[in-house]
Parts: sequence; structure tokens; C-alpha cells
Amino acid sequence: MLSPLKKKTKFSKLSYNIHIVVDNSNLFIGAQLGQGINGQQDAAIRINVGNLVQIIEENKNLQDIKTRIVGGSTPPRTSRVWDEWEKCNYKCLLGDRSMFNKEVFLDDMLHSQIQNLILKNLSHRGNIQQILILISGDGNANNNRTSFPDIVTIALEHGWTVTCEWIWLCKYG
Repeated sequence: MLSPLKKKTKFSKLSYNIHIVVDNSNLFIGAQLGQGINGQQDAAIRINVGNLVQIIEENKNLQDIKTRIVGGSTPPRTSRVWDEWEKCNYKCLLGDRSMFNKEVFLDDMLHSQIQNLILKNLSHRGNIQQILILISGDGNANNNRTSFPDIVTIALEHGWTVTCEWIWLCKYG
């Protein structure tokens, strides 16, 4: 079955701008949760970034992909995971962790990136449908700051199509 992103009829003049935003920390933690002894997190579990990108971008016209962003926090900038994302043409935006080993405003940074994309690419301008593909594990309230559910709502209100490829509710972050 073809993805609706590839399906264009001869009468359709609609074009697509696809914007992919990945929350790397939640992605990795989600893969590790429940994999260890007694259902604990197994930090040894890794994700093959190249294979994941193939899945994310499958059935999409690569020319339509305008934005590839991945956000994360330490491990250090020299960690291999960031090289893997960059090899797949993803812009890596990194933040430090607090002294309590918690992410510091990573979600807010990704929310800001998405809001900026929305403002720069309003769907009601022309025949270009804006599509956000969000890969994250956060559905939390983000300490009463902006949240991924808030950002998805804003995108939808601006005429965007939103696809949540890897979403689950968790209290991490």
C-alpha cells in the first residue's frame, strides 16, 4: 500500500513539505524500558539509527523532506550516535544535563524548533501541504511549559498534517 504522502493524482497540484523532528533521548529510553531484568530499563539496548531513518522515511519522496532535526542531551557530542544521525542528514541539536542528570529544556528547544517551522511554512500559503512527523516519547505536561501535545495542536490549527511515529505516554523527561 502506498503512503498517502506519495499518492498524487494527475489532477492534484498539491506538493508536500515534510518536517521530521526526533526526540532522541525519549526514543532511546523507550527502546530500553522493560528490556532488562524484571522489566527494568536496559541501558545496553541501542537503536540502529540508519535502519530507523529508513523506516521513518520509507514511502516518502526524499525531495519533499525539508527538515530533519534530532534533539538530545549528553552523551557527549563526540558520541557515535550523533555521527550516525548526521550521516543520515539530520541536524543534531544538543543540550546539557543538570547536576541531577535530568534533561534541561530539551523538549522546549524542540517545541521552539517546531513552532519556528510552523511560522515559516504556513499551509494556507500556496499549494504546499506541511507535514510534521514527530518521533518522541513525551506526552507529559512538561512542568506547565509547552508540551508536545500543545505543539501538535498548534500545527493542526495551522493546517498541518501531523504524524506521530513513536509516541507513548511516559513520565520521563
